[in-house]
Amino acid sequence: MTKVDRVDATCTDDGNIEYYVCGKCGNWYEDEDGTVQIADHDSVVKKALDHKWKDATCTDPKTCERCSATEGEALGHSYSDKWTHDDTEHWHECTSCGQKNEDSIEKHSFTTPNHDDNNHWMDCKCGAKDGVTAHTLTPIEKDATGHKLACGDDDCGYSKTEAHTPVIRDAEEATYEKPGYTGDTYCSVCDYEIAKGEEIPKLEYIILFPPVTDIGGGSGSGTGTEGGTETEPEQPDEWINPFEDVTEDDEYYEAVRFANENGLIIGLSDTEFAPEVIMNRAMFVTILGRAEGIPADNAFNGTFEDVVADTWYTAYVDWADQNRIITGYSESAFGPEDNITVEQACVIMARYAAYLGYDVTVEPLDAESGYADIDDISDWAVDGMAWAVQSGIYTTTDGELRPGAPASRAMVAMMLYRLSGVVTEFIK
Repeated sequence: MTKVDRVDATCTDDGNIEYYVCGKCGNWYEDEDGTVQIADHDSVVKKALDHKWKDATCTDPKTCERCSATEGEALGHSYSDKWTHDDTEHWHECTSCGQKNEDSIEKHSFTTPNHDDNNHWMDCKCGAKDGVTAHTLTPIEKDATGHKLACGDDDCGYSKTEAHTPVIRDAEEATYEKPGYTGDTYCSVCDYEIAKGEEIPKLEYIILFPPVTDIGGGSGSGTGTEGGTETEPEQPDEWINPFEDVTEDDEYYEAVRFANENGLIIGLSDTEFAPEVIMNRAMFVTILGRAEGIPADNAFNGTFEDVVADTWYTAYVDWADQNRIITGYSESAFGPEDNITVEQACVIMARYAAYLGYDVTVEPLDAESGYADIDDISDWAVDGMAWAVQSGIYTTTDGELRPGAPASRAMVAMMLYRLSGVVTEFIK
């Protein structure tokens, strides 16, 4: 064997057509007489390769990837009729390779107004936008069915028709002093008056209370054992606040006005309402009796041993007892001079509302109601307290109900004022 140089095959030449490669040294050998003289050499035949063609492109002909041989011609560019653009210019691109047609490059020229439902702008012929601006819509036509809005830009031309968007204006709640108003209905967009409102009648008091007369001494609410003396109220056409200790800035002002104007709670003197003085049980029941119009000389049955005949509260306590508005501490004890507590007042209010025909059925208060002292409510007061709180008769702002705390004259006035609104529908 004769050692020879290696000649690789190409797409056009076979190279060393037949040769032997040593498995040990890797050298190439020719067999001079066709007989392999070294037994451990391997024989390999090398032949010419085929072209590996790459397709023609816009700029290059068909080309062999192995030997760079070419065939045919480049395809040439095919430019689209559609414009491609950036922020400053537009051009046509080849549909095959994306190359710009340099001869087609132009600067934008924004000459055509255009719009959608939200904005308007100027268009270039290539589709680029300039000056995108939100519409400024103003009403140009309106009637009972709706309105037409148009953009205020002179070049925009956008308009749309839509139904009115109702909004209530000038609504006022009715009070005990003056009527309310449902409010006029306008379109919030075009200001078209859709409908006029209606007057709401003034709120009605529970009853038109007569002046309280001949109530005797000790009818004011003291601190339990210390009674006061109320004066006979005047009933002016327009209430004039006689109390130096109650001002319009007080949260209980309207409640005191309501209670005093209707003869429910009278001052401890001509000029003193004493809002912080504690109310006693006899006075509280007397107030409800006055609200119901019970005569002060009503027949007396004498259930409670501590309520005797001919006191200023006798007829009212007896009326409340006969109608199960009160039950007393026991069958024989009412405790007329004792301070009335918040939970007692709420329970009696609930029973009185039920007596008037109001449904006082509610779910008991639970932890989710937000009050920290629910467990302090007496078992017999659970339902009454729940109704008073949920109906708005009794409210607090600090998360505590204080069911066992004594109720002041101002607090009772506010409870009565709120009760008058709750039960109005039953006594008109």
